Amino acid sequence: MTNKIIIFMMMIVFVGCGKEKPTEPTMDELIIGKWRITASNVNVNSFSRTCEYKESGIAECSNGFLSLYYLEWRIEDNLLYENDLGYEPFRPFIINFPDEETIIMTDSGDPTTIYVGKRIE
Repeated sequence: MTNKIIIFMMMIVFVGCGKEKPTEPTMDELIIGKWRITASNVNVNSFSRTCEYKESGIAECSNGFLSLYYLEWRIEDNLLYENDLGYEPFRPFIINFPDEETIIMTDSGDPTTIYVGKRIE
């Protein structure tokens, strides 16, 4: 009887020590990091920028012409709102993450304007 109790207790310990099913990351968690974002259509004249989205809701960006500029960002549902500090908000981007290393951003005011971001760090 004692052996059965010990075996039963050991089974509880081994089975109970496994991690719970991991949760899917949120869009906020997915966007945090450094990205190289480029336009994927001809309507935008070779747009390209590098941005580091931080947990604080601030992104540090560079487009090659300006040394560094800052954006406020937030995500609501599947929309990414970016705002140059001190200026009017931009139209939101409809965002999609096909995988954790790629972001697709569609301009909500012009669905033909699509940006593709690749994680670089």
